[in-house]
Amino acid sequence: MRATRLLVLGAALVLAGCPNAGEDQLLRVGGTGVVQGGVAFDWNGSRAIEQAQDSPMAGVRVRLVTTSGLDSVAVAVSTPGGFFQMSGVPVGTYRVVIDSAPLGDTAVVARLDSTTVTVLPGDTVSFSVIVSYPHYTILQARAATVPLGRRVFIEGIALNLLSTFRDTTLHVQDNSAAIRATRVRATPFNPGDSVRLRGTMSVRTGQRTIDDVTMLVLAPAFVPSAAGLSTLLAAGAAGGTRDAQIVQVLNALITDTLRVPGGGGWQITVNDTTGPLQVLLDATADPAFTTAQLPPLPASPYIPNNRFDIVGVLVPTGAAGTWRLKPRNASDLVQQ
Repeated sequence: MRATRLLVLGAALVLAGCPNAGEDQLLRVGGTGVVQGGVAFDWNGSRAIEQAQDSPMAGVRVRLVTTSGLDSVAVAVSTPGGFFQMSGVPVGTYRVVIDSAPLGDTAVVARLDSTTVTVLPGDTVSFSVIVSYPHYTILQARAATVPLGRRVFIEGIALNLLSTFRDTTLHVQDNSAAIRATRVRATPFNPGDSVRLRGTMSVRTGQRTIDDVTMLVLAPAFVPSAAGLSTLLAAGAAGGTRDAQIVQVLNALITDTLRVPGGGGWQITVNDTTGPLQVLLDATADPAFTTAQLPPLPASPYIPNNRFDIVGVLVPTGAAGTWRLKPRNASDLVQQ
């Protein structure tokens, strides 16, 4: 666990009767008030407290600090029910500070509405602290600045079903990048759905992935249009920037075929004159890909000298700097 650091909070404040909230110096008025509230952990990433989804969080230390320094005026620690209360708080305006040590290395304060509270004589001020895992764009999550092993939320469009590929990986793409999700807990959804994933940053075959994933379906959407690449660029995922994305190669000539050992599929090598690209017809993705491996080969269109426009997701081969294209079904290949 990292060393304690201070996170200055605003919060969801209930400030009825506090017209001077936000003043930046202590009010010189006698009397005291009460500051109270709750701390909850947001498990589904909604940044809101939902009784069915979220849980109270104990042991979180909440402090009121003078606006002119770091002196604590009052301190409370949340109970097992997530409740905290500070009685006898002198009238004044204070910053709300959460000591981050109980949050661990991955959790953060997820929802804050104000950086100060103002206490009036006899007043009770209430606010909520919502703690969760950080939200990232997919490009941010793939960066080295997000440590491996960190729990995160990402959102994007699901490109395939869990049953599409033999390895049961899910490809998710947003406006910034794409990523593979592994060990995804089964949840009903369709390709094109907007989804939120909670999981742990990991690496597989040299590329960032999100592992041990719980999925929340947000809304129906559309599968993004496939980015057009040459076979040469697709084979290198455009320098790795297109890893896990949906892409298309046009007028690609089949130059070679290979049965994948263990029933893993039918591999074809294609070239649009710029360079070779491996295309894996995953045996679980479509019955047509399974029969492509069976003799007589002339019954299959996936043979040398045939040309196709091919859509699929890019997956690293395991060899440095090389990717293969994986169509999601036979309709992803259009013969020319």
